[in-house]
Amino acid sequence: MSIFKKSNNNILHKLYFQLAGVNILINMIQPCNQLVDTILIGRALGAQALEVYALFLPVYSFLLAVSCVLSKGVQITSSHMVGKGDFKKSNEAVSTAILVGIVIALSFSVTCFVFSKQMAHLLGAGELTESVSDYIRDYSIGITQ
Repeated sequence: MSIFKKSNNNILHKLYFQLAGVNILINMIQPCNQLVDTILIGRALGAQALEVYALFLPVYSFLLAVSCVLSKGVQITSSHMVGKGDFKKSNEAVSTAILVGIVIALSFSVTCFVFSKQMAHLLGAGELTESVSDYIRDYSIGITQ
């Protein structure tokens, strides 16, 4: 039994496979981005800067995971509502997700800015605590060095 019936879901079948490729590509680009960042930081700024970046990667990965969960959740909800023909609820879902994303981003930024030293200790920065703390604080307000 196929979940894609020929009569009504032919468009969905095509879109599913078109978007699957896009999602796979996006998920492959992110590690490549981190690899390029690592190479450039190591060569241009040296070993200490590379250590700071490496210590920060778990925080960055957490942020990426939260954004993926939020975006995939709203995509599914919105698609479901559009499939039902309820465009108003679809718009509400997207608007709510944007608002939730803003609240999460601001909350996380404030938390990182205020507790940057504690986060650096938690990440195991050791003697690089001050540098990692500075990087976390700068990243929380959108500045990366």
